[in-house]
Amino acid sequence: MNPRKLSNKRGFTFVEIMIVVAIISLVVAIALPNLIKAKEKVMANTCIDNLKQIAGAKDLYRLHEGVDAGDVSDLVMMEYIQWEPECPAGPQTTYIIGDKNSVPKCPNAVTGDLPDHQF
Repeated sequence: MNPRKLSNKRGFTFVEIMIVVAIISLVVAIALPNLIKAKEKVMANTCIDNLKQIAGAKDLYRLHEGVDAGDVSDLVMMEYIQWEPECPAGPQTTYIIGDKNSVPKCPNAVTGDLPDHQF
């Protein structure tokens, strides 16, 4: 009997498997930096949207309450902002609401850590 006829199994060679692993590694190496940049951009856009919502709540508070000056930091206690939103980029970083004449700010933008977190 010929041993080649008995061994009828088909499979991948080690070289073929290594080529597939190399191709997958190359695709991951190309895609990973783009995914990280996309995540940072989404967090910055979410932060900017939160700041715009806070600014809108400040305007509504001033219109409904007839407040002309002073601090509007009690918006969280009112129905204008139900909970104090946090910046998605950092743990427990609540926004700086400020008074009626100031624009709400992200603490990460104020410290200079994330300068694109402002509108």
